[in-house]
Amino acid sequence: MNSTANIPSLNKFWKMLQNHDWTFEYSDDSSVWSRGRSELSAIREVIKEGGEEYEKLFNEYSNFAWRKDGTIKQPERPKSTKEDQ
Repeated sequence: MNSTANIPSLNKFWKMLQNHDWTFEYSDDSSVWSRGRSELSAIREVIKEGGEEYEKLFNEYSNFAWRKDGTIKQPERPKSTKEDQ
């Protein structure tokens, strides 16, 4: 890890995942596509800097977002920290 100063808390990262447009690549609107690529790039950077916990949360949220039959539940939001205030 380079610098933890720019890494959001797991709680804020969960919020990033919740707000991400997981289907942006299917949009015909180039602004939607560009925004989605930018968000995904930022998410990947957080994972790279944050490590295993962030990657695990991303994978869990991705599985939830792409669920086909509704059997996968949304991952629980991590507990708030002082940083989240």
